[in-house]
Amino acid sequence: MVINSDLRGFSPAKASASSPTPSAVWRRSVLMLRIKPSRMRLIPALILTALALMCPRPVQARVAAFDIISRTDVAYGYELIVGKLHLAERPNTPANRAIVDLELAPVDGNGEVRATSDIVIVHPKDPSKSNGAVIVEVNNRGGKGMVWHLNQAPHPASMASNTYWGDGFLEKHGFTMMWVGWQWDVPQEPGLMGLHAPVVYDHGKTITGMIHSDFHVDSAQASHEIGDRGHTPYAVANENDPANVLTWRDDVLSQRHVIAREQWRFVDHGRNVALNGNFVPGKIYELVYRAKDPVVTGLGFAAERDAVSWLKHDPSAPVHVAEAYGYGISQSARFLRQMLYDGFNADQQGRIVFDGLMPIVSGAALGGFNVRFGQPSRDAAAFSSFFYPVDIPPFDDVTLLSHGGATATSAKIMYIWTSHEYYGRNAALMTSSEDGTHDLATPPNVRYYAVMGGEHVPRVQPILQPGMRYALNPLDYTWIERPLLLRLQAWVRSDTMPPANRYPRIANGTLVPA
Repeated sequence: MVINSDLRGFSPAKASASSPTPSAVWRRSVLMLRIKPSRMRLIPALILTALALMCPRPVQARVAAFDIISRTDVAYGYELIVGKLHLAERPNTPANRAIVDLELAPVDGNGEVRATSDIVIVHPKDPSKSNGAVIVEVNNRGGKGMVWHLNQAPHPASMASNTYWGDGFLEKHGFTMMWVGWQWDVPQEPGLMGLHAPVVYDHGKTITGMIHSDFHVDSAQASHEIGDRGHTPYAVANENDPANVLTWRDDVLSQRHVIAREQWRFVDHGRNVALNGNFVPGKIYELVYRAKDPVVTGLGFAAERDAVSWLKHDPSAPVHVAEAYGYGISQSARFLRQMLYDGFNADQQGRIVFDGLMPIVSGAALGGFNVRFGQPSRDAAAFSSFFYPVDIPPFDDVTLLSHGGATATSAKIMYIWTSHEYYGRNAALMTSSEDGTHDLATPPNVRYYAVMGGEHVPRVQPILQPGMRYALNPLDYTWIERPLLLRLQAWVRSDTMPPANRYPRIANGTLVPA
């Protein structure tokens, strides 16, 4: 008799130097009719665990079901599992209380809010090749960049192609990989991963609210999308609402000028806005309109949290791990910071979700990941998305992690920034006071590594583009992610200290005025 043939060969000894818990013993062992004498000592723990599993469990934030769409062999002896994760979230539990508007979402017969997330798991077919850890990339706008960074793979390519997996760094070190759709508004394009989350209502009535959309154009055009870079916008409640206003300005600090209502209109079923005489390059346009049907944006945190907890603790999961590492690039790194701040690094039972995290090029920013009418894709930059609340306090991690509780302050975190984030995206405010007079104390569970001269997007061609004064810097910072990931794992497993912080400081004269 085999309880779960997929679990054979899993070794928690490879995943942790500490003694295995009963759940870890369950994950590594297969109950068979013949048991080796060396494993007789595991019988009491197995019996206790089996009895616990047979007992009714309280209805909590959980993975309600998992549908496998496909299973495919890929490079380096790994298997690619593509599926759908069905979530059932009970409002007002301690773990879900921070999810904005969850209590207003429709519930099923069990009083649970349902959501569905795309999921991809890539794991060693031979469980003995696993190192017992999963690295979870938070998708950047539905895409995947982790393998491009850590495996030095070509980009883009199909996951079914052997070339997609590059030099196999993650596979050679035995990591399981996982991607979970968390963003409700991703563009409807093949290969992008998203979350199907419910709309909320006020006791059955439609909820409306004001939405902001700013944009500029590089060449004259008659219309422009009101969403962000192909993302799904919130629907216009009433195209003739007098609250709908379109303005233009010459600069971020310049005065707004209202465009007469008869000069512009909504087109393409409310997805675009059109202007008589075309939108003009060099102007910043802002559309404020009354939208309807907000989505429970914060369910994205629940999706990541519950998927990781499922792999770590639920025997029904197709793959099992003892520890998890959160990885995110840019927007996704901001998501990880917000996840820590909002307390989502604890699962429903209060257990830690991500043992370690590696936010890449996040800056000091957060995002619209858990607010009513949230637009998760929006960022803030010097030459686009000018007026979105992204670079907002708390900037320093002492404050941010303290707000997130014990599972935030105990997780091991390694930030990697480039000059773009340090000077242009306020990462300097994570290490220095807001008035720029002194360095800040850094948390003991955090490391900061600043790559001076690097671009936000690595591996660029140093070509001078039209309109540019200077060429892009080709410095490739992705190479340092690989050894740092292994040092992060050693830090989590055996408390082996990683390299010291490396960033500019006021005290030693390396952080100076421009």
